[in-house]
Amino acid sequence: MPGYVIHLATAYVHLRTQCDVRDAGAFLRGVIAPDQLLPKTESHFGDDTANPGLDLFADTHDMRDDYQRGYFLHLLADYLFYNRFLDGFVWSPAVYDDYDRLNARLVEAYGVAVPEEVRGTVGFRDDDLEVFKLDRICGFIDAVGAVDLDELLRTRDYDGIPLEKHNA
Repeated sequence: MPGYVIHLATAYVHLRTQCDVRDAGAFLRGVIAPDQLLPKTESHFGDDTANPGLDLFADTHDMRDDYQRGYFLHLLADYLFYNRFLDGFVWSPAVYDDYDRLNARLVEAYGVAVPEEVRGTVGFRDDDLEVFKLDRICGFIDAVGAVDLDELLRTRDYDGIPLEKHNA
């Protein structure tokens, strides 16, 4: 799954590019909520975090509520990260080290404020990235953050979102 700061940066882009959120605080709480809850199969409404139940969530929650919209954006980012962005990617433990390496860069680039409730789980390292490419991660964040959630919820065309693969 994308790390907290990737999810938060995606939410910040959404808040800057879309006019569908009235309560930014509720939206941001929703964005981090799925990874704070266990088990992940329940918090992601699917078999695993790579295959969250997007339709199930949308059909059983008030998608006009900003917290629920943030929660949905998180689930969408997980789906796209695993199934489109990292398609064919070989997962390794080094990914988690790269999340720590990305965090400071993304906090600076997107003006992310890491919420107190996850601050203890967000690591920061300043050495070179080993697995990810910063420009590709930023491309992912920008593309997912700019999604028109109302249109997406109407069409349910999750794979129609223009997105470049990490290794393209």
